[in-house]
Amino acid sequence: MEKREILPISIIVLMFIVGITLYPSMPDRMPIHWNTKGEIDSYGPKFVGLLIMPLVVAFMYWAFLFIPKVMVYKDNFRKFEKYYHGFKIIMISFLASLYIITLLINFGIKLNITMFMIIVLAILFYYIGHIMQFFKRNFFIGIRTPWTLSNEKVWNKTHKLASILFRVSAVLMLAALLKPIWFVWYLLIILITTIVVIIIYSYKQFQKLGGKIDKK
Repeated sequence: MEKREILPISIIVLMFIVGITLYPSMPDRMPIHWNTKGEIDSYGPKFVGLLIMPLVVAFMYWAFLFIPKVMVYKDNFRKFEKYYHGFKIIMISFLASLYIITLLINFGIKLNITMFMIIVLAILFYYIGHIMQFFKRNFFIGIRTPWTLSNEKVWNKTHKLASILFRVSAVLMLAALLKPIWFVWYLLIILITTIVVIIIYSYKQFQKLGGKIDKK
């Protein structure tokens, strides 16, 4: 096992340890979903509340390890491998933080999960925006439109723009702290706008290059 895998594996193992340790003492029904007001609106069996998230994270980690093995552009992957690893860490940490916050709420600690989601999603978006500029062409990670996958120059230009837009989106997302109840709609508007702009931009860049397809 590579040393850099110690951290993500440790996080996953700790999640399972916490879930298994708490299992006997938790009620049969646990809160598993909250509305936009931060109020509990759904309950589920404690297996779901305690062990589903660790299982999901473990599967996601396995997927992160598997993807590089089947990548077509392996040379490209080596160029952004350290950023891919950072992406893996931030995603696992993001889900682990959600797991912790739900457990704290189950222990009666009053926390606003909507406010928490706004902050952690903003951090996640900003980090993804930062590393996106370093992604090289591949079929799994990044902005994979027909035009970015067809031309490396289009891929690079699109990801430079996407890097800026994702970081701007992260900052704009924090404005939802002023009105958390509208967070879902606010997030959808930001996401849809960002995605549409990126898709149109990648198409325009492809057309500027005369629709040239390269094979590298």
